Amino acid sequence: MRILAGLLSVFLLGAPASANVAPPPVDAPEWAAQTVGAFFENFNAGSVEGIASTYSDSGNFVWVENGAVVYSDKASAVAGMKERLAATPGSRIEAINGFQIVPAAPGAAEVVAPITLYVKDAKSGEEKAMLSGIMTLLLAFENGEWRIVSGHTSTAVSMR
Repeated sequence: MRILAGLLSVFLLGAPASANVAPPPVDAPEWAAQTVGAFFENFNAGSVEGIASTYSDSGNFVWVENGAVVYSDKASAVAGMKERLAATPGSRIEAINGFQIVPAAPGAAEVVAPITLYVKDAKSGEEKAMLSGIMTLLLAFENGEWRIVSGHTSTAVSMR
């Protein structure tokens, strides 16, 4: 009987405490992962509109590849993505072992993702790894949502 009373006491005292645990606020960096997930999902689905919805409208958007600025605004990045996806239908990005979220400042986070880009062979339809590297995305919390402000991919050989 004592054991049952003890368990009941632990439950009654512990349950209210665990019920008061709130999830992190939506402006917490952990929520940036949802936008990054949406970016990957839309890329893999070939949805240019979906990709564009993950990009910032702040006017500060930039995309860098292997040390060069490829797109200096959202409109050119969306147009470039449309061209690339049309040229390589069925291409897919996979994050190798997930990604890391690094809080950068209040309302800002960096996401670091080792990636592999896969493309489908036009004749056989077989998927093949085209390149591997790293992708970093800087996100800002704006107008109640996390959005990608800048992106960077690098497929250069390690200097280690």
